[in-house]
Amino acid sequence: MSRGNDVVIIFSADWCKACRLTRDTLTKAKLSINVYYVDVDESWVMQLAGIMSIKTIPIMFHTDKAGKTLAARVGPASIVSYLIKLYR
Repeated sequence: MSRGNDVVIIFSADWCKACRLTRDTLTKAKLSINVYYVDVDESWVMQLAGIMSIKTIPIMFHTDKAGKTLAARVGPASIVSYLIKLYR
């Protein structure tokens, strides 16, 4: 699995307790990769989530520099354990 220019995007919302838990835990873990959070309450993100058939948050997508999806995870435990294993 490539890690050089990987991108991690997490669809989340401020009102979502599971999303806040995920963000707080990953912030404290001090990962060696940047994690980008997109707020599903923003109209463009809501449209994108609809196109991608995203029905639940938090959901994470891990892609390589070519845009190939390396992994997708749903829920705090799955997201946090996956990223800590790879990037801590």
